[in-house]
Amino acid sequence: MSKSEYPEVLFSYSLSFGEREFLVRIMPSGVMVWDDYQARRACCDPAAPMVGDDEFTVSLNLSSELLRWFKKAATMLTDGTWTTKDEAELDQKLAPLFWSQINPRLPAPIEPPLP
Repeated sequence: MSKSEYPEVLFSYSLSFGEREFLVRIMPSGVMVWDDYQARRACCDPAAPMVGDDEFTVSLNLSSELLRWFKKAATMLTDGTWTTKDEAELDQKLAPLFWSQINPRLPAPIEPPLP
């Protein structure tokens, strides 16, 4: 497998919204990729790969500030200093991105929670 097919991942995380779980990957370049692998498997093939490059994958470019935060987080994970407080902060950073930029671009968007 060539490196271009499977680029280096700086940070990887799974996050659930509603009944669906998403794989979130951050590349060193600052590209964030959200993979709605459960919808892909439900729609197409239960044996479909967890990571694809199709309509169930949504990418965006991170701000330099957020990329710096993820680089720090990746170091903390490697060093073993990552805490539940850091995970809660991560969730607070990812949720707004999901609702504003990812969910609207999904083939089957999730109904947002009531305010």
